[in-house]
Amino acid sequence: MNQINRLKQIYTLLLKKSCSYNDIIVFFKKQKYAIGIRQLQRDFKELPMLLEHDENLIKYRNSENNIHFKIIKVKAKAPKKNVPMNHNITHSNFFNLLSVDLMQINLTILQEAIIESKNILIKELKNDVTGDNHTFSQKSIELLPLKIIKHRGSIYLGGFNIKENKNQVFDILQLNKIQKKDRKSIYNLEEINDNFNTEMSNRFGISKNIDGETYIILLEFSLVTGNFIKEHFWHESQKFTKKKNTIIMELNCGINRELIGWIFYWMYNCKIVAPDILKEYYLKSHNEIGKLYKEDTPLVYKNIFT
Repeated sequence: MNQINRLKQIYTLLLKKSCSYNDIIVFFKKQKYAIGIRQLQRDFKELPMLLEHDENLIKYRNSENNIHFKIIKVKAKAPKKNVPMNHNITHSNFFNLLSVDLMQINLTILQEAIIESKNILIKELKNDVTGDNHTFSQKSIELLPLKIIKHRGSIYLGGFNIKENKNQVFDILQLNKIQKKDRKSIYNLEEINDNFNTEMSNRFGISKNIDGETYIILLEFSLVTGNFIKEHFWHESQKFTKKKNTIIMELNCGINRELIGWIFYWMYNCKIVAPDILKEYYLKSHNEIGKLYKEDTPLVYKNIFT
């Protein structure tokens, strides 16, 4: 087998899944073709010439410290400045990630796990983004991965925590030292997916709710702000009615940190009409902010919604 044919087969293989040197050696061995690591290393130096303009060859070490390779499709990076593109359309880059390298590596592993029907083991979980790690747990977590969710400039993994029997959502940049793991049990995936979809439809955004309840939420907006809001999608339950010189927004969902933060976004152009529990959380958040300026209160991370 000549080099160009080898390169074409390696290219096709890495488009489908990530592989180590040994994986590729076994792949060729099944074709009764022997190849050594040194030859593969030379081949990998030439492999980039086969890549399309929107493809990258990534190299990373898995949780067992073995070198793996994968060819991934990448979107063109948004310009760092407001450079005209597509007939004077510019991109603000607001809320976009500054670095996508780790995101792409984790995304590849997670997509493969979902496609290959495997679980994932998260050996280190960093920070708290959605409220699903508010205790800053460092213990290993095994998840049945269900969905990749793009939300507000970031990418999240939605999955089912097998040991704790609950749905969880994490920013994929929270996940460190992750690896695919064979499933030892048979799961009712249809039921698990249905339960996950139901829970996510009850969340405003992707943050964890304060409880398992849904509430009829009524928000009153000034007319100008309300007209802007009703032209955008925020939640599948949203409804709008006009009341004299204001707009009433109705939602049927849970209460979480993301909802309160979104209401704060509109500052003095928004008023909570109902329910009372939402008003209480809003005022409690407002009071916590006020303490930072009225008292000698240290600035530390807290999540009052758990």
